Amino acid sequence: MAYTLYNKPYQSPQQLIATLQSKNILFSDIPAAEKILSEINYYKFKMYLHPFLDPTLPKQYYVGTKFEDALALYRFDDKLRDILFSIIGRIEIKLKTKLDRKISSFTNDIFWYLNLQYYKDKRKNEIVSLLNKLNSTFISSKEEYVKHYKSHYYNESSDNYKLLPPFWIISELMTFGEIAKFYDLLNISKFNVNNPRSNKLEELANEFGASSVSAFISWIYALRDIRNRCAHHSRLWNSIIREPGEIRTQLSLSPLYTNRIYFSLVMMHIIIKKLNITDINLKQELLDLEIIYPIFKRLNSSAGFPTNWETDPIWI
Repeated sequence: MAYTLYNKPYQSPQQLIATLQSKNILFSDIPAAEKILSEINYYKFKMYLHPFLDPTLPKQYYVGTKFEDALALYRFDDKLRDILFSIIGRIEIKLKTKLDRKISSFTNDIFWYLNLQYYKDKRKNEIVSLLNKLNSTFISSKEEYVKHYKSHYYNESSDNYKLLPPFWIISELMTFGEIAKFYDLLNISKFNVNNPRSNKLEELANEFGASSVSAFISWIYALRDIRNRCAHHSRLWNSIIREPGEIRTQLSLSPLYTNRIYFSLVMMHIIIKKLNITDINLKQELLDLEIIYPIFKRLNSSAGFPTNWETDPIWI
């Protein structure tokens, strides 16, 4: 690979505006645009101009493109992240609680997560690494509930992690990614029930609306990725998102893209309905965003939305 010296100079907001004007961008309020470009990283903002690039003209935008259209897209994405971050936070609490209750009641062991027999044999090094990290996090934590536990209790379940508490306590210090790891590393065959014949992890997946553990794990990882983008204020609306399993076959209207946010929005809608979270109406939130930000309705195919997406029976 041949490398080129990066020598693009700094540009002031005024210079950026002049550059954009030379590329067909229209401005209705120059002072307001200068303020925006002095407060928002241009490299970040430029991503919201990208949908307006004219493919027939190198580095030129469609004639008539307004700076305010890109700004509206930026504001829309910000609001979408706020909505989804809140929803995923609600789901995260349920992922922790339901996992612990399901396995604790099955194993009759509140320290089940320290028992390596419950994990996939070929990936036990991963769970050991995760437990080591959690052990360090717990020992160094200054949270009052952690200090109280450390000063009063220990466990007899693991010689290597005697200071670690039950799952419901340690899960409060876990990242979403660590929660996803626990789901992923568990050995499903260890949770079979003979009479009546069932599987506790399959039951758990069903409680969230997935028909299989493997699909459910893909949902959790998709949620993790979206949550991280929300937390770091990264572009979300048309970014590449891993496709959550089982969603494609449940749709009556096929989107142009399967690796965009739409599939994950459908997945979240399924979880919300299945868990009976009655105070969240994701469909209505999205319809409201289309009204507030018409530019989103105009460009929503780039986010994976099919035409007339709201009429798909999956949203009923």
